[in-house]
Amino acid sequence: MKMNKFLLILSLPILGVGLTNPLTIASASSWKKGTPKVLRGGYWTSSTHVEHPVEFSAKKKSFFVGESGMPTTMVSHSHYKYSKGAYFLKGYAKPAGTFKGGNVIYKIVKKGHYLNLKCVKGSYEKGTLYR
Repeated sequence: MKMNKFLLILSLPILGVGLTNPLTIASASSWKKGTPKVLRGGYWTSSTHVEHPVEFSAKKKSFFVGESGMPTTMVSHSHYKYSKGAYFLKGYAKPAGTFKGGNVIYKIVKKGHYLNLKCVKGSYEKGTLYR
């Protein structure tokens, strides 16, 4: 009986410390530098009947997005993460034309030989692009 009380008294502080410490949750997808190899190269809208054709090209540490009639926006200091079947690319876009520059984020879903591009923050480009 004394042994059970002794074990109970020793186990209470251990349980108390374990319950008071917050659990740390690790994020599986973190931001990585550059652009993913899967997206490198050039993509553009395939039809000339589209009202505003969009182009996208990616290099190792930067990517470019352009819409017809507007200067191409160069995004430097790029970072990316892969989450829920989509790539998120972010970086600093330099001022070009009427675009004042700033931080931008794009969501890109790759399916076969084409991309679905959508701007999440900072600009307005979106569309389906082909290689």
